[in-house]
Amino acid sequence: SFLPNVVAPEGGDRIAFRGVVHNTGTQATDDDFRIDFVVRPVAQPSATPALLCDSFLATDLLEAGGSIRLPARSRTAYPLPFGVYIVGIRIDPLNEIAEQREDDNLVWIEHRPLYVGVTPTAAETWIGYR
Repeated sequence: SFLPNVVAPEGGDRIAFRGVVHNTGTQATDDDFRIDFVVRPVAQPSATPALLCDSFLATDLLEAGGSIRLPARSRTAYPLPFGVYIVGIRIDPLNEIAEQREDDNLVWIEHRPLYVGVTPTAAETWIGYR
């Protein structure tokens, strides 16, 4: 998860991420690896992900079947165009760690959009009157 979910388009807002990274493989990691925080517009599911903020460097070795918690430190958001985005977490984006599967390193947080320069409304329905 992440907070807040509203940021300014010029960047500079702090975003805090929380979560757990699991090693679902059968071997431990043998080196440090990066974790990227990326975004794509809600309306463009096939868009190339863009970096949301600085990466996190995981320096703890991750045993097979083990997990690590993302630290509670926040990151500074980069500038982004106005819009509504889906946030993703991409593990080992440079493929520095040899893995059995390289196709499961990106997870999208679909249930919580990121609003850039727009404020979400609490309205669920609109009623029109004449």
